[in-house]
Amino acid sequence: FNVRVAAAEALGRIGPLAWTTMTALANALDSVNRDVTVGSFGWTPEANGWSHVRAAAAKAIGLIGGRGADGTDLSVTASREAAFFTPNLAARLIYSHENFERELVFGDAAIRAESARALGLLAATGIDYVLTQCARWLNQLGAAFEDVDPTVRHHAAEAMGEMQHFAVPFVERLVAMAMDDRARAPRQAAAAALGRLGAHVPEGSLQPWADLAGHGDYRRRLLAVQAMAEVGELATAYLAQLQTLAASDEDAGVRAASQVVIDALGVV
Repeated sequence: FNVRVAAAEALGRIGPLAWTTMTALANALDSVNRDVTVGSFGWTPEANGWSHVRAAAAKAIGLIGGRGADGTDLSVTASREAAFFTPNLAARLIYSHENFERELVFGDAAIRAESARALGLLAATGIDYVLTQCARWLNQLGAAFEDVDPTVRHHAAEAMGEMQHFAVPFVERLVAMAMDDRARAPRQAAAAALGRLGAHVPEGSLQPWADLAGHGDYRRRLLAVQAMAEVGELATAYLAQLQTLAASDEDAGVRAASQVVIDALGVV
């Protein structure tokens, strides 16, 4: 198992130049321990070496077909043909491969997280066909917002932030996650996702944050301000609330955090 995992991880690090291996990586999603009792879905999400192989394969597909872990554009790391062809092939493999939904919904936590991450990396290429194929998994990605594992919720929110106009029906849920998720990483990821969606976020969608900024509990006010720090220019619409908090909130932490957001917006 360790050799298979290491091989998939190495291919992911190679990036788009490893595009010829993607079919094999997609087939690796079939890696099931046949000695384990098969469940009603024809598969059991066992916590063994095969699950690590599948997680590594899902991650590698995203890294090879997407921009890569460092955000480098494919055109910089591969030929122009590979830059276009590779993410298209990855998206087609993910959409047509019957096991991908199984991994995204029924896999163990590592597989669910890496499957969501792969969708985000591919969607981030901005290629119309790739984005459309990734968007076919929006409902499953949205369901992952409620996943018991915070890493899965984190990667699901990140991926949704790359879905452009397709993500509009999920904006309210991203706002709710940014305010209420019980773990910090998913909250930050949801807020950052809204920032990336930018103009695709309907006007007034962030009003719950403005309301939360007036909450009686300073911890809730601080959470609202921290979320606004992640959404970029979208926070401009709530500048008045931020300025009020920065000037007169009873809590020093809320005042400081509000001023940081105001400064980041370039407001004098």
